[in-house]
Amino acid sequence: MKSWIYVALAVVVIVAVVGALFIPNLMLPPVSAEEIKNGVINAMGGIQTIRQEIEVAATMEGQTITVHGVSLIDYVDKEMVVNMTMESPMGETVTRMYYVNQTIYICVEIPPGVPPSWMKVKVSPGDWNNMFVSIDEPLSVMLENSEIKYLSTEKVYGIDCYVISVKPDVEVLMSYLKSIIGPEYSESMTQMGMNLTEALKNLNIKMWVTTQDFLIKKQEITMTLTIMDMDIQITASTLITDYNKPVTITLPPEAYQAPEAPQPLTASF
Repeated sequence: MKSWIYVALAVVVIVAVVGALFIPNLMLPPVSAEEIKNGVINAMGGIQTIRQEIEVAATMEGQTITVHGVSLIDYVDKEMVVNMTMESPMGETVTRMYYVNQTIYICVEIPPGVPPSWMKVKVSPGDWNNMFVSIDEPLSVMLENSEIKYLSTEKVYGIDCYVISVKPDVEVLMSYLKSIIGPEYSESMTQMGMNLTEALKNLNIKMWVTTQDFLIKKQEITMTLTIMDMDIQITASTLITDYNKPVTITLPPEAYQAPEAPQPLTASF
């Protein structure tokens, strides 16, 4: 039972990415990986809102837990909503999270259909700002410290895309992640035996970047995460369906009655 708690934690911590149909297209001219990298960094700097669908699978000792999620993020007003369903050998868990007014409202249904359980978490201004850091900043850190290769061109739902492989420098990436999540969360992970730099192995990323405006349309990630001497094989895919479309995030009335968490939580969400 305890091992599956670590698996669930690993799945929730990983943020990543799926589900598109593609058709090879050999008519488009090749482009250099450097051009694509610079185009992505510049294009993503203008993003104000985003909608994405996420699929994650984590396998350990022959058993798999899966997560399907949909998120809406407003980087300007600093609001977000995440709807997530997790399937594991212990059953199904449905979670909704609303990030509004420097507070995270969390609704959990275990199993689905039972009365939901609500709680809310107050977040410090610094952690709140870190959650909504401009999307081009982490992308720039990762892409500027990665081995990038141009692979081909393909269509994703009829949209022409460049396909690139990205092999990040894990040490640089984890150093940046620690600066975002804060020292308290980094320390709590260390106490649980999770040194991310050492735990994260075989990290590979594949991106589909639109040829017209260099926006990321789709992303796939594979990795091995070692926690407490257990190897967890993780695959994650994200399909980004909307950029810069109007986003309205409405907090359900029952959320206002949610009790506060018994202890402060940081930007680990």
